[in-house]
This record gives sequence, C-alpha cells and structure tokens, in this order.
Amino acid sequence: AAATLRAGVTTVRCVGTPANVDLVLWDAIAQGRIAGPRIVAAGRPIAMTGGHAHAMAIEADGVDAVIAAVRSQIKARVDVIKLMVTGGVLTPGGKPGTPQMLPEEIAVAITVAHRANRRVCGHAEGAEGVRDAILAGIDSIEHGFFVADDPLFAAMREGPTWLVPTLVAYAAILDARDALPPEAVVNAELAIERHRESFRHALAAEAPIAMGSDAGTPGNPHGANWREVAHMIGQGMSPAAALIAATRGGAALLGLADVGAIAPEMRADLLLVAGNPLAEVSSLGVVREVWSGGRRLPAAERTDA
Repeated sequence: AAATLRAGVTTVRCVGTPANVDLVLWDAIAQGRIAGPRIVAAGRPIAMTGGHAHAMAIEADGVDAVIAAVRSQIKARVDVIKLMVTGGVLTPGGKPGTPQMLPEEIAVAITVAHRANRRVCGHAEGAEGVRDAILAGIDSIEHGFFVADDPLFAAMREGPTWLVPTLVAYAAILDARDALPPEAVVNAELAIERHRESFRHALAAEAPIAMGSDAGTPGNPHGANWREVAHMIGQGMSPAAALIAATRGGAALLGLADVGAIAPEMRADLLLVAGNPLAEVSSLGVVREVWSGGRRLPAAERTDA
C-alpha cells in the first residue's frame, strides 16, 4: 500500500484478496495507522467451484449460491463485486479464455449487486465469457483478450462496459518465467499476443478504457503501476489517452466524481514527476512529489518507483 501511494497512485481499485484483507487494509489507511491510497475494495472474488483463483474466492455454483455469495460480500462492506467469469493464466489446471460462470449466474450476480449500488467487474478472457458478461450489463471487463475478431468492443462502447486491459501482467509473467511453474508460462505465451491484438481492436472500436495494472501478479510489483501506461502506449494508444485512462478514466470507471482531474471541488491529488510523460512515459516512474487530499507526502515517505 505504501509503495503504491509513493508511486503517485492515490486511489486504487483492489479486485480480489483472500479473507477480504483489502477491507482491513483500507480501514487502517483511513484511520491513519498506515500509509496507502484510498481503496475501492472487492474483497474475495466469486468463482465456480475449482474456478480461476478459487483458493481466495467464494466458490459458488448455481443462481442461489451466487446470490448468497454476492450478498455476503455486500454485508462485508465491499465497494465492488468481482466475478471470475472465465479461466485464467495462473490457476493450476486452468486454461485462459474458457468460460466458467454460467450466463444466468453472471446475470443474477450483476442484478443483486446493482440493486445494492455496487459495480461489478469480471475477470474475462475469451469471447464467450466476455459476451455473457457484457450482455448481462457488467461494468468492466478485466483483461479481455481472445476477442480481437469479435464485435464485442463496439458493444462495450454502447453499454458502456469499460475495458481494463492489464497488458503489463502477462509480459511480467514471461519476464519472471524462471520463477514460475511451466504451465503458467505456457499459458502466458499463448495469451500475450492475442491480448495485445485485442487491445488494439478495442482502441479501434473506441471502447472505454481505464488503466489497471493487475499489480501483485508475478513480476508485477505494487508501486510500478505506471508500467501499464507504457504498455498501452506501446500498443498504439496515444500518450495523452493513456494518461487519461490512468486518471479521469479510472475515476469514471469507479464512479468517483472528486478524483481523476485537477479542478475546483476535486480532491487535491497530485503527482509531480521529473520530466514530461507525454514525451517520455518512463518519467512517471521518477516521482518528485505526491499529494493526497491536499496533503503532501513527507520526503521520508517518497521514493522513485
């Protein structure tokens, strides 16, 4: 949490932790006991039995069980509901892109969450799972690859359903391949080019895009979130659009009206870096000052990311 704040990320969405630990962490930050960003917390994700990230998820099968799982997380005070719609790269025995939650399970989870004024994000890799989630009215798709040759991104624009592409995640896995199980490396190798291709199609379709780094996955540390901006630029997004995705776009995705821009009535959240990120994106990693809610972080709490 402290590394993330030092890097200039003053508000962060956490979309999956074991034992709802992000809620405990946010309470400690809000009380001033530890340093960290404001957290929009999902707590434990919801997955099918044995599904992606099942080790930290609430496993729920069938409409009634999914309703109970969503309501239990609302009771726990989460801000957003996270669904594991498809398989993923890192769970042993899983396969990226394979549908896991049933359409009716996705739909009822979204209905229950929206009635409680909670947004819903979905880990979704593959056209079938992405389509099921979009048709059910999901608020954001996390990852969203194996979708390049499908008109789904145009449907996201009409929805709207936001895309959070997390391009850095699979590149980081391949960079850390020597420390990972061979299955995870093979999955990432199969996914990475389709992931990039899908992102480029999302850009062409003008789907709404917000920046998220999937920080905490292998080789992808908290506090290095800015690297996702570099990956987005590297796959064809303009520097200005990528910075907007990381600020105003992120705020819009989270439904926050008082962050994401420098303007009257906004929280005074400021990141000062050494250089012009529109010309050289790596300057985002050379932090000079961070302000959160009008408070300048003391020099002892700041460091280059």
